Amino acid sequence: MHNQLRDFGREIVRLENQKEPQGRSRLWIYEEAIKVLDNNKGTGKIEALRLDKFGCRRSYTGELFKELTHLRFLQVNTANLVGDFLNLLPQLRWLQWEDCPLNFTAANFHLKKLVVLDLSWSGISEDWGGWGPLKMAAQLKVLNLPNCRSMRRTPDLSAFKSLEIFSLEGCWHLQEVHPSIGDIKTLVSLNVKSCKRLEATGLPKSIGSLKELKTLDASNCASLAYISSSIGHLASLQCLLLWGCSSRREIPDSIGKLESLAELHLARTAIAELPKSIGNLQNLRILDICRSHITELPGAIRMLTKLRELRASGCKNLEGLPNNMGELISLNKLNLGKSGITSFARKHF
Repeated sequence: MHNQLRDFGREIVRLENQKEPQGRSRLWIYEEAIKVLDNNKGTGKIEALRLDKFGCRRSYTGELFKELTHLRFLQVNTANLVGDFLNLLPQLRWLQWEDCPLNFTAANFHLKKLVVLDLSWSGISEDWGGWGPLKMAAQLKVLNLPNCRSMRRTPDLSAFKSLEIFSLEGCWHLQEVHPSIGDIKTLVSLNVKSCKRLEATGLPKSIGSLKELKTLDASNCASLAYISSSIGHLASLQCLLLWGCSSRREIPDSIGKLESLAELHLARTAIAELPKSIGNLQNLRILDICRSHITELPGAIRMLTKLRELRASGCKNLEGLPNNMGELISLNKLNLGKSGITSFARKHF
């Protein structure tokens, strides 16, 4: 959001009640927000509340939220929620709770209408006490867990039947995604980027059941050497990112079944060859194999009639191109810089 637009919106909110912050729909200035809570002046008019102050870890009791019956957005980064929350926060849709405490003590923390849950940069693990009550959020669509570096495996996810976006980016110690992820038929985006300890067995075969999945980002997963052939069942997959997976030596032949795939990113992998089935990817528009170990491109590549970009720079083992490359009628960008192909071969092509 542009700063001017943001400031314009904030001025509109300030004019809702210039003298009394509790009469406004949104409170984002920490000093004003904490003053309202500490003086028990919370009202049903408040819909969004930001309680975020750098370097300040504070505890908030359920009693402080008693009058905030219409609160929809709550940001309480680096804070503790304690006490009884029975029948509180009934309308909360978005909870941003970065750096939440490892010791979960809130009672009756049942956010049944929660849609977005952000627990980024927290030290929580799969055994964190908050998972139980939060699983009552049956309408949850977004679960953000980036940089939760103590997490070695995800908790059972079967309760989140409506989840659409799941991010685990930067969870360096993550070794396993729970097989229950296959039960989430609504999942559209799965991000395990930079989960450096995630191995082949860490992505369960059950991911093949994610019929609505459109984006799978497993880039920069250094230990991810292989991926299950069940990936071929992802009928809706449009973008597959595997760049930076330095241990990856091959991709399953079943990738040819991904009829919706538009982008395939294999840069900086140890893959030496592409399966012939790649020719079945009739909707592929971008193929990125930069700095990979690819030695040759299969002749079936000529069937990629919608391919617009072929990125092969830095492929030092790539010594030639198929004679039928001219059949790529949609190709408008071919990058062969610093590859093994001689300048004569490029000129000839």
